[in-house]
Amino acid sequence: MTIATQKIKMEFDYSSGMKIPAATVLRALVSDSHDPAVLKSSFGGPDLFDLLLKDVERRDAALPGIVQHVFSRIPGESGQEAAGRLVALTRIWDAGHRPSLPAIVLARLDQMGLDATLPLSKTLILAAARAEKVSEASDGEEPVYHNRVHTMQVFQSVCYLLMAHRELSAKASATKDQLLQVALTPFEELILMIAAVSHDVDHNGKGNPKEQAYYNEDISTACIFPFVSVLTNDNGIFGAIRDLVRFTDPAAPREQLKKIIDDFRAEKPDASRTPAFWVQAAMLADSDLLFSCGAGPEAMAVNSTKLTKEVQKAGINIDFTTAASSKIFMDKIVGPEGFLSGSARAVFNPVYIQLRHSLAL
Repeated sequence: MTIATQKIKMEFDYSSGMKIPAATVLRALVSDSHDPAVLKSSFGGPDLFDLLLKDVERRDAALPGIVQHVFSRIPGESGQEAAGRLVALTRIWDAGHRPSLPAIVLARLDQMGLDATLPLSKTLILAAARAEKVSEASDGEEPVYHNRVHTMQVFQSVCYLLMAHRELSAKASATKDQLLQVALTPFEELILMIAAVSHDVDHNGKGNPKEQAYYNEDISTACIFPFVSVLTNDNGIFGAIRDLVRFTDPAAPREQLKKIIDDFRAEKPDASRTPAFWVQAAMLADSDLLFSCGAGPEAMAVNSTKLTKEVQKAGINIDFTTAASSKIFMDKIVGPEGFLSGSARAVFNPVYIQLRHSLAL
């Protein structure tokens, strides 16, 4: 058994968190790989990698229990019960009290029963560490909205939707939702989790430049290419992650995805991809918007304020906190029908529809 395998075969104490710190796991994963130098280069070199590990170690040591920050799925829950717990967690994270992203990933792997020693699991752990690193391009300051808290929200939402999907797909015949009749394999779940944790890495707080489609999305996924290359030696995996992340662009890709998902539900699947890919894409696109409209008015107000500050700092005079902006967002981006994935529709559509009603949309 390798050092890395020993280190990530960990146990969790649900009163005090991880017995083996995330920083220890990360050191072992890199040192035990066949190309540590390439992996460290993704963090800006050995010195910045060591600095990041110290930050991870310090952040995790300051918390009494990592698992208290896991957005767990309670079987059968939907609506305000789930949304309320997500809001409560993110209120704490916004205040600066949060574990590191690698620690959260390790806790989720354990909770979801996914083998942490698989190459894709190791890729996920390192991708989370890369997402924990603040881009030098932002002069050490994170964007107000596209930051590590947003990454944690999206990653945890994806994991939550995956757990809901597992539960609901077991009784898909009762739901009649074609998407919920697609059971995802652990391999497919891990691909989606990697896409979620890496979807906004090194985001500069600005939208995609004109004539450069997927500019931000491709920069983000390029940051994790060395992990995929070294740990899986499969460029097809990287291509799948990149294509999933591209569907987090709220403009034309979401419109394209809506049509594909509508056709899927009408039993006219797009054969250019596997059914699992469209289920993954729907979950990721939903998770990227979930906290902005699926967790109630408080969450929407918080995220609208963040996004307004971010775009105005970039020189764009838009106010996302107005009723008119909310109407455009909910009518044009999300849509009257709500979320795309079967699990998000089952759990969070009730909150979304109530929010639309309260805004008289």
